[in-house]
Amino acid sequence: GKDCKNCKDNKYDPNTSSYFQEGVGIEKYLSYGTFMSVTAKRVQDQVCLKSFSLCVEPVSFMLASEQNGINAMLDGILGMAPGFKPRGDKLPSDFKTGPLFLNYLYDAAHITEKSFSTCFTGNAGNNFVDFGPYNVNEMSNKDDLVKIPVNKDFFYSAIP
Repeated sequence: GKDCKNCKDNKYDPNTSSYFQEGVGIEKYLSYGTFMSVTAKRVQDQVCLKSFSLCVEPVSFMLASEQNGINAMLDGILGMAPGFKPRGDKLPSDFKTGPLFLNYLYDAAHITEKSFSTCFTGNAGNNFVDFGPYNVNEMSNKDDLVKIPVNKDFFYSAIP
């Protein structure tokens, strides 16, 4: 968000939203792999796609106050994980995954299946995420579609 100490892009300003709510939790330190981390707090706000034509509220997400190792524009963490419990024996017994954005979209009947597809063109501003079933109208050639089976795990990982 706008108050993040060292984020590269601080565009999200909760003061501009009438839906914004502070979370009841304290700030948390979240680590992503070995070299990336975020200090953030759980908040809620309305999230809109397609120029406010598709909105979901209230969506719970992590609003970043500090980050390390993430060299991209960042305002917060929006739950896009598959939602499965991580493997391992060092998890607390009450471990739960955070709120998932696909669930919000699905529960609001904005999508018909909990899935998303991506388009990476290599050109800034021409990349996107398509929520729900893939849209052949957004493809230059439907024969270029690549479906990647993923493991049922906490993070997305491909099945070799």
